[in-house]
Amino acid sequence: MTAWHSNSSQRWNYCISKSNSETGFKDGQELDHEDLNLVTVNNVGKRVRRGPTTLKELYSLPPNEKILVSSNELGQPIGPEDQLLSGFLGMLARCGQRVGLHYENWCKVPKTLKEELLKFVELRFILKSSREFVLKSLGKKWRDYKHDLKKHYFKREIGPQANKDNHPDGTVRWQWEELVDFWYSRKGEEAEKIGLACRKQQKYTHTSGSKSFARKKKEMELLKGEKVGHFEFFKATHIKKNGSHVNVETEKILEQANELLGEYEGTNDDA
Repeated sequence: MTAWHSNSSQRWNYCISKSNSETGFKDGQELDHEDLNLVTVNNVGKRVRRGPTTLKELYSLPPNEKILVSSNELGQPIGPEDQLLSGFLGMLARCGQRVGLHYENWCKVPKTLKEELLKFVELRFILKSSREFVLKSLGKKWRDYKHDLKKHYFKREIGPQANKDNHPDGTVRWQWEELVDFWYSRKGEEAEKIGLACRKQQKYTHTSGSKSFARKKKEMELLKGEKVGHFEFFKATHIKKNGSHVNVETEKILEQANELLGEYEGTNDDA
């Protein structure tokens, strides 16, 4: 049994406290205020319906109970537990004692460590087919955390040592120093340019908030009683509640799609 599992209570409390540190990334920030009517399953397969559950309350569950994560055919969580899992993964990604900041990218994180992280997640969640999704989500949250740290605590013009001295609370100092060294390296500067270029190409801002697309689509299908098409789903997640478009790019793509849809329906009518 690893130290992570044998001393999981202390590890958990450490990660929670670090998530609430002065870095500004707080426990539960990814959860909205809706009631999370979750289902837990004990070690004999009995299901128990729970009320709203926070990250801190998650650890106080009986040792034999886990949160059941429902998934679609792609292994993506689609139930209300999606938000609790998302908040949990965000907390884990920000815990430098488990996922170091010093790795150049997510691919450099050892497979053995990723497997250990999965096993820790499975102490509180029944993932079924969602293990691959969990790793992808954890990787994204880890990258986002590093991006946020760089945005708030790194200033290239003040030099390496000054940036190292500006060590953010809640991070491991030696990891932060290695991260600063990487950002000043040629490879780090190239990665920064690529990241800026990629973000400039992200034109289609969605309106789904913290709710995942998989969960949003499932809710739409349950409400409608049938499958939801790609265009219908894109429209539902890229238009504001007042009916306005989030930006010009989204408005253009929806106008083009409506024109193509009209031409297709007109062709069918002629036939």
